Amino acid sequence: MTNREIFRLISKDEKFKRVDFLRINHPDFKKGLELIAKCHRAKFKSADPQCMLITGIVGQVSAYLSFCLCSI
Repeated sequence: MTNREIFRLISKDEKFKRVDFLRINHPDFKKGLELIAKCHRAKFKSADPQCMLITGIVGQVSAYLSFCLCSI
């Protein structure tokens, strides 16, 4: 059964619950996660590891949560 078929069968309330956790990763977002991973890996290669600053109005928490979930 496909996701689309499952989505047709579930209740409206369940659909709203699932949409709350929906995340569509933009290519730039994925690139940002890759840069975070690169900084984490650099700590094993150098006494002065790379670092980065994430700025902006939105997205920092999403990036953090996505990175943590991908790293498990």
